[in-house]
Amino acid sequence: MTYAGTGPSGIQTLFQTDGQSIPLFKLKSQTKVLSVGKDTSVEFSSIKTAVDSVVDSSSSNRYFIDVGPGTYVEGAIVLPTYVNIRGTPGSTVIVPSDNNSPLISMSGINFISSIELFTPSNSIGLISTNGAITNIDRLLFFGPNIGIKLDTGTTIVGTEVVFNYLSTGTSGICILSDNVTSAIFSTVQIVNADVGIRASSGKFTLTNYTIKNTDIGVIVGGDTISDLRLGNIDTCQTGICVLSNTVPDFRLIVSDTDIRNSVINDFETRAMSGIVNVTSSSFSQDKLVVTNFDTINMVIFDEKEGE
Repeated sequence: MTYAGTGPSGIQTLFQTDGQSIPLFKLKSQTKVLSVGKDTSVEFSSIKTAVDSVVDSSSSNRYFIDVGPGTYVEGAIVLPTYVNIRGTPGSTVIVPSDNNSPLISMSGINFISSIELFTPSNSIGLISTNGAITNIDRLLFFGPNIGIKLDTGTTIVGTEVVFNYLSTGTSGICILSDNVTSAIFSTVQIVNADVGIRASSGKFTLTNYTIKNTDIGVIVGGDTISDLRLGNIDTCQTGICVLSNTVPDFRLIVSDTDIRNSVINDFETRAMSGIVNVTSSSFSQDKLVVTNFDTINMVIFDEKEGE
């Protein structure tokens, strides 16, 4: 995996994975900066109000919503394309006033950084739709419902993303991905969720991650996943790291799914069940074919010698 340029935010530059170029965002001074904060000296006291004030964003007229420290109770925020949000690291929190709508929706080219989002029951933290191209960095999600929902045709690059769903056994899916063009996540922590990641189809890459105290770590099913990559954890040398897992049947589900052109490096599960309900699945590059197994215990995929 190679990239050119420095990201995140602003304009697209070259980012390559397996020879395919995908959008990445490059740091660039925004044309206009709107300030949000608790201080009366700033322009806006609400993130939504600041976003809704933008009516002329374009590739040559970009906006940056600069959010100061504090907790902001916000209605549904719909980001226009070329409008970005940057919070204060460790100090900017968004709480939804309406649990029935996504907290932040994106359908264009956007960047979001340094925000903590609460996603109570029935709510969604971020939703990316209609071919959106999104870059997220240093986001913290508190559950228990859906953290990030990725719909058909979207492209997302995420770094330093944490999901903490507060208590073991709570319901919720941290990342729900369906037929994305490309989803690349790096340095991800998932704690106490019902499901860590559910990817139905599309290209999904996940590196340097920890999944802890979840019922199901990763679900891959329902369609074809191409170029799925799991691996490269520095801290424990495993693709999926299960630390002090309190749910005995932590598992990777691969049901009725064809995984093609995939690399699975250093995968290990220390729970009771390794892979459950595997039906006619194939890992072609790893030369492993599994057919009609109900349960395989303690499965380890090691890197091949010389790779």
